Amino acid sequence: LIEYLKSVCVSSSAMISSMQTLASEPNSQSGKMTLANATRDLQNALDRLNNICSTSAPGIRECDAGSRAVAGLVGIVGSADSPTNEMTYFECLAAVKDRSTGMGRNMTEIPKSAAK
Repeated sequence: LIEYLKSVCVSSSAMISSMQTLASEPNSQSGKMTLANATRDLQNALDRLNNICSTSAPGIRECDAGSRAVAGLVGIVGSADSPTNEMTYFECLAAVKDRSTGMGRNMTEIPKSAAK
């Protein structure tokens, strides 16, 4: 992570230096190219930093899986008046109770995992 931050810092410094050079010589084609390259390098450094931060964050895979699961339920919720399975009301109620108990247990693990 430190290397990625250092890369962003170096790229930022190079871009500022390029901007100063271009400000002193506004018609310089090489100055414009240098600024464009420095800007591209800074963008790449920021992208790499963003990627490493988003992929190494604790629980990111679980959050993505949860988001996909919720997105998959949109169609079911939209047609709430049609049955989705063959269970009776009381069987569904028992299944919901079992799953919510499991979810409650898993939610208590979130702070423990985040502390690690």
